[in-house]
Amino acid sequence: PASIARSADNGLTWSTGLASLAGGMADIPPYRNLFAGLGTMFYVPRAKVSANYVLYKATLNTLGIGSWALSGNTNPVQFVANTECSTPPQLFVKKTDGAWVLDNSDVLTQITDVDYPATTVPGAVFLNRYLFVMTPCGDIYNSALEDFFTWSALSVIRAENEPDSGVAIAKHQNYVVALKTTTIEFFYNG
Repeated sequence: PASIARSADNGLTWSTGLASLAGGMADIPPYRNLFAGLGTMFYVPRAKVSANYVLYKATLNTLGIGSWALSGNTNPVQFVANTECSTPPQLFVKKTDGAWVLDNSDVLTQITDVDYPATTVPGAVFLNRYLFVMTPCGDIYNSALEDFFTWSALSVIRAENEPDSGVAIAKHQNYVVALKTTTIEFFYNG
């Protein structure tokens, strides 16, 4: 990460919280996205490196212990971890134009299932061992049970109270929340 210079015009300020989490090390560039859990943090700086955004992994004592190039032109990146004890730990890494899964062996694999939507809105939800994403049309797709790589064209529901566009997807308690331009819809996994 030290090779990525901080930029004064990136629109974000340096986070003292991240600096203290990383032991006060000052060579973490301004980041746009951060996921921390189980003693590990993942972050994506706002600046591209060699035409790609880069996902970095760090621990409380070591920065840059892993890095992976994320193809595509969009940023920010969202992170969702599976939190079920029955499955191996995985980190779902998503941009609006692509998605990857980082397994517990630090192997980053792009999701290539033809039924995964080509364009999604920001956000992703892990609920009841399923992963949910939403398209700009308001279609909510879910993965197969405990499998971030498998998606079905039949596993989709549309947020359709009003004919507005999808803006983001989120989780509230045990609900998947479709945030649209003028409406909010709640879904439960039943």
